[in-house]
Amino acid sequence: MLDLACKYKTAFKRLEDEDEQFEAYFQEKVGLPVAEDWEKTARLVKYIKIFHEATLKFSATKYVTANEPLLWMCTIVGELDKCVASNDPLLVNIGKSTRVKFDKYWLQLEDLNKILIVAMVLDPRYKVVYLDFFFPKLLTAKYKSNMKQVAQRMIDEVVQTLTSLFNFYINNDPVAAIASRDVTMPMVESRQQEVDEDSHAANLHMFKLLRQEKDVVVIKNELDKYLLEAAEDLSNSKFEILGWWKENVARYLILSKIAKDVFVVPASTVASESAFSLGKRVVDPFRASLTPNMVE
Repeated sequence: MLDLACKYKTAFKRLEDEDEQFEAYFQEKVGLPVAEDWEKTARLVKYIKIFHEATLKFSATKYVTANEPLLWMCTIVGELDKCVASNDPLLVNIGKSTRVKFDKYWLQLEDLNKILIVAMVLDPRYKVVYLDFFFPKLLTAKYKSNMKQVAQRMIDEVVQTLTSLFNFYINNDPVAAIASRDVTMPMVESRQQEVDEDSHAANLHMFKLLRQEKDVVVIKNELDKYLLEAAEDLSNSKFEILGWWKENVARYLILSKIAKDVFVVPASTVASESAFSLGKRVVDPFRASLTPNMVE
């Protein structure tokens, strides 16, 4: 609304000159907007735009939102830090007051719903690597001395939560569990291969075995495989997270089931609350006899 008002600044100025009712309305309320008011509005619009975009992302209903909160938390923290460090007294005051409220509700990372973090890990563009970036960014103010240790502990807790989920789903689907454990692992050649002990070939063979032992990564199941594989390209604007998991169901039989259940969790209750509010307008005293199917 404020953004649109700024675009029609000239029109408002013209109304002030030509419409007496316009002037009377504002004089009765707070007075006519002056140049300083328009300047403050422009700065404020730029500040609150990020919150508007985050709200739209959180309250969306036609795509996955469970993986959005962590992304936007970092963005919001960055914007608040910019406001507090700016030379604009208006933004400094607003940034400080907003940061207090943000810290109250979001900075208690120990109490943050682990499902939201698991959803981030199940996004193949980010995985656990994003937590290495996310936790230190939000822990700076609270844990200055031992930030890295606390961040690593929290990452380990998230991985443990995902592992527990994985084991739970395995116990409920023995057939998929067998396939999940059938993961290709690097093979190390036998040391019993006959080669001349003193030959150049023997030395190269022993070095090859040693290098394979160093390079081998033990992959126990598809969870290890998923976490170790390279992340998807972030620059792909057409990336569809549900489409990716659908294409990779055969590779991740258990993880795809977890992703299906995790991604259905909405990041916000706005959509459901809006649906219930709409119900009051649909089923009014004049439409009380509508059937449930018709109401839907």
